Amino acid sequence: KSSDDAVLKQQSDHLQEVIAQIRIIERTINQGLTSSISESEYQVLKDEKSNLDALIRKHRVSTIEALEEKVIAIGEKIRLIETRESELERLSGIRLKLSKELQNLGNDLHEKRLKGASIIEEMLSLQLNRIDLPNARLALGWKSVSLSSFGMYLPDFLFSANPGTNLLPLSKSASGGEQSRVKLALKAVLGQKKHLSTQIFDEIDSGISGSTAEKVGELMKEMSVNQQIITITHLPQVAAKGDVHLLVSKSHDNESTYSNVVPLTQKNRKSEIARMLSGEIITDAALKQAKSLLDPQ
Repeated sequence: KSSDDAVLKQQSDHLQEVIAQIRIIERTINQGLTSSISESEYQVLKDEKSNLDALIRKHRVSTIEALEEKVIAIGEKIRLIETRESELERLSGIRLKLSKELQNLGNDLHEKRLKGASIIEEMLSLQLNRIDLPNARLALGWKSVSLSSFGMYLPDFLFSANPGTNLLPLSKSASGGEQSRVKLALKAVLGQKKHLSTQIFDEIDSGISGSTAEKVGELMKEMSVNQQIITITHLPQVAAKGDVHLLVSKSHDNESTYSNVVPLTQKNRKSEIARMLSGEIITDAALKQAKSLLDPQ
């Protein structure tokens, strides 16, 4: 602190002054000139001697030499403090410079994201149209955050399913089925842009059925041309689009629960698709529909 620095400086200066006066006394005595000292000069030297004795007691030393060492030590502390303040000032300047550079980098990153966002929004619109959301609008909003490795702004997906409705955060404005399709469309776009080798969808088709489920399955099938798509689904329309069909079931005993994964043959696959359509009692109509899903004309 600057107040502590001032106290140390004052102590150091005072000690040096007192020691200088004592050295005068020593020289005077050594030269045998005590008789030439006036009364007033003698009183001054006496007072300085008293001050010196007080300082010796205060700093817990016994000799002038030890007190001189104390002066040197205090001077070193002052030097270190001054050096520290200079270093802090230097580091503060570096910090300010780096902060400005980070601000500039954050702004540059945001500008690039804005350009990329417009492309992503257009691609998402095309994908949403394919999966029965022809009037949907999806846009990226941006909120300011504390500067970090993610930048100064983070995106927030804004969604409107119908014309004339305002864009609102996706989590508040979209139904479960709409959210599922938006996520799928986003994964389709990002998978294409990032050249992903594998994507795993865990019930990403929840909340949809019928012809929409058929279109979602077709989109996944198209995505699988350039990447591996692993889909966990309860929809027969989606399951029928896969190249490989694995039946996942659970069993348990008194101690544990087990997950079982069984690859299905083409015949077993038709039966499983029919079961997904009609339930545990598989009807002829369900088998016929399963066949049409697996082998569309």
